[in-house]
Formats: sequence, structure tokens, C-alpha cells
Amino acid sequence: MMLKYDVYAEIISDNLVITELIPTTQQYIIKIPASQLKPVTEFVTSLNSGKGEEKQREQIDSNDFIKRLSKFVQNKSLIAHFFGDSNPNNPYARQLEMFESLNRSISPVEEFQSTLLKKTVFIIGAGRVGTALANSLNACGVGKIIIADTDIIEETNLSRQFLYTHSDIGKYKVDVLATRLNNRGLGKVVPVREMITDNTINQMASTYPNVDLYTGIPFPQSDSVTKTYEDLLEKGYMVYAIGEHDAGPLFTSAKQINKARACLMQKYPMTKNQNSRRLDAAAHDRHPSFLPEILITTSLATAEIVKYLSQVAIMNTESSIYSLSSTNYTVKLIDLD
Repeated sequence: MMLKYDVYAEIISDNLVITELIPTTQQYIIKIPASQLKPVTEFVTSLNSGKGEEKQREQIDSNDFIKRLSKFVQNKSLIAHFFGDSNPNNPYARQLEMFESLNRSISPVEEFQSTLLKKTVFIIGAGRVGTALANSLNACGVGKIIIADTDIIEETNLSRQFLYTHSDIGKYKVDVLATRLNNRGLGKVVPVREMITDNTINQMASTYPNVDLYTGIPFPQSDSVTKTYEDLLEKGYMVYAIGEHDAGPLFTSAKQINKARACLMQKYPMTKNQNSRRLDAAAHDRHPSFLPEILITTSLATAEIVKYLSQVAIMNTESSIYSLSSTNYTVKLIDLD
């Protein structure tokens, strides 16, 4: 037996202290009888290192205290069962090791990956956020990604939309993106040369009826984005919000929109001014964008979407939002309830 990678055991005085770091940090403190200090120390050393399994079995069979200790760590799901080195042909092997720590149930971690492989995500937009999001969701094992955009690749895209090259300039973003990711050989990526508008949402819903989640669009602040959210939510779809500096929440009902927007405006009063400036494209055709910031927020969003779709762990942003500071790159979790 070996403890999961985020679980650590140590002897402090006459106590065994077991610390697990994720999904939440907590400690278990077990009093060790004086007569058991030496054998428990040997047992704990083997649990931390994963070495000496034969000696472990001997101790468990012959020592009642260690037998009870063994049952305790197994019942608390602190023992690792999946090892990447033993699964060299599984592209998700290292991710599954992480899944095992995220999930404290007795379910085999392969089940969560299998669930993820059956899911479909529709990404609206193949620009700076959509490109990074499609890349990471595909790499994590989302079975099918549909990505919609009508833009072609331009010179200014290359520094932020990192899957495109100079030779791709003039080609449709979704076509190039789908080819790149499908060549990876994991999930399927379907390109759609359509803008998602009031007129096309019904068509998209009819053409792709089994979508588990829509994402790729920012928090519903503008009228046009809000209308897209409302249309999707009223059709029974769920939408995960993501922008360059924020990720979340998960919208399941149109009723959430006004409440979430009011809460965000209260916590970030300058949002109104920022939105006014962004929407005034005629005055300043500016679209400031910085790849490091995009990668942070899309990574956070990917982790949340993977948790939600696979059910390996509880989302942090079901009714909250990750907010990234551009000054020091710290992330706050803002409750929108």
C-alpha cells in the first residue's frame, strides 16, 4: 500500500499525524501506544514510500493495531490504487493519478475519465479564449468538442492563439484548430463555420442536440451576450461563463443572470465603466489581450468543467466566479449568491 500523493503521514511524539491536502486540507491524529511506536513507524515509512509491501502484509496479519490502522486509511480513501507507471499506454495516466486525489470515493478513477469521454462541449468562438479552452479540454479527455466561429486567422492572432502558425493566415480558425487537435488523437473536435446568433441558435441546437455544456462566452453583461445566454438556458442547456480575467459561474437558469450581474457590479463597481468602454468600438477599436492571463483563466475554467462533467469533484464556481488580478496575477473566488 502507498498513500496518495497529496497525503502525508508522520510520527510526532506519540501521535501519528496524517495530513491530506486536497480536495480540502484536513488532519487525522491517532494516538500510538508506547509498545506500538516502532512497528507503526516502520509501517508509516512504507506507506509514504510504497516500498516493503511484503513486510506491510506481515504486519497487518500479525499486529491488531496496524490492522486497524490499515483499515482506517483505506476507509478514508487515503491509499493510492492507480499508478501511471503501470499504465504506460493510457494517455490520461497522470491525470488519473490526480483524479484519485480529487475524489475520496471508492469508485475506480477510470470511471470518471470514461464519463468525461462521453461528454460534448460546445465552445462559442475560436479566438484567444476559445483556442486555449479547446486545447485544454481536448487534452483532458472531453470526448467531443464543437467549436463555432467565422473568423479567419490574421497576423495579430499568432501571439495569443498559439495553435495557429504563420502559414495558417487566411484560413478559417475553426478548421485549423480542429485539424490540430484531431491530430492529437484524443477526443473529436468538430469545426462549425457559423456565428451563434438569435437566428442560428435553433439551427445549432437541432444539428447538435446532445450538448452537455456551452462555454467560451464571457459573463453576460452586454445585451447581445445576455440574449445568447437566455436563448441557450431556455432551451435547457447549461452555460459556463469564461472571459480573459474570469471563469464561472455555471448558469443553469436565465433567472440567475440578473442576480449574478447585480452581485458582480456590487463587488466590482468599475465593471459598468469598463463595459461601456468595451462596447464603444467606434471610438477606439482596441482589443487588449495577453496570453499569460488567458492561460490562467482558461486553465481554471478547464479544471472546473472537467470536475463538473466527470463528477470527479465538486466545482468551486458553480455559483461563484474566479477573478484574476492583472496587477499581481492572484485569483480570488467571488461568491455570487
